[in-house]
Amino acid sequence: MIGDKIRELREEKNILLRQLAAQLDMDTAMLSKMERGDRFFKKEDIQSLSKIFKQNEKELLILFQVKATTLIVQR
Repeated sequence: MIGDKIRELREEKNILLRQLAAQLDMDTAMLSKMERGDRFFKKEDIQSLSKIFKQNEKELLILFQVKATTLIVQR
């Protein structure tokens, strides 16, 4: 899902969790929870991440939407 993809991209670029959290202007613990799927990314976070990692924004947004849809279906 989206959290796994963000962790993968972060690790590929050798960016520490706290470094990425600082770039996103968020708490490190919050970003950790988002990567694990315990908290949700906001659309704005996905847009920022696509720029930081130079990734196609639409591809990341699709993963973001799949996560949201999965949660709705599970309820």
